[in-house]
Amino acid sequence: MLFRSRGLVLITTLTALVLGLLVTTGKAAFDKQNETISEMVSEASVFDEMLFHYGTDSNKALHDFRSASRTVILSLWDETFEQQDLHLEQAARNRNQSFIDDVVSLPTPDDRSKFFKDKALTSAIALIKARYRLTTLQHSVIPAPMLLTIVIWLA
Repeated sequence: MLFRSRGLVLITTLTALVLGLLVTTGKAAFDKQNETISEMVSEASVFDEMLFHYGTDSNKALHDFRSASRTVILSLWDETFEQQDLHLEQAARNRNQSFIDDVVSLPTPDDRSKFFKDKALTSAIALIKARYRLTTLQHSVIPAPMLLTIVIWLA
């Protein structure tokens, strides 16, 4: 009887340990995604603000940026987006390139406009990096075979 109780304690302890590791892994993934989304929001705000202060010459870049942002939001959170054609993803990439090209082509007649253009480009690049980082973070952090093994083991 003593051996059965020790075996049960060992199995219970291992189960608790594995479940704790799963919860910790899930929380870490959530925190990283949350941090990346916060970074994207702040960079988008800075980009928008820099182009606003640049002046009316940046209106096309602002329009392209806002249009690209809508597609990015759809691709990240719309469950039906993956079922749609990949042309929306390609459209988002084209819009990213378009608003960066628009910013690069902005004239810089004085130091003020050069400052705002440089800051907008820096923010745009950081924003695109954060978007790609978030896209890679959306995949499951727990391998399916491991999860299946644990579920079968616990059943």
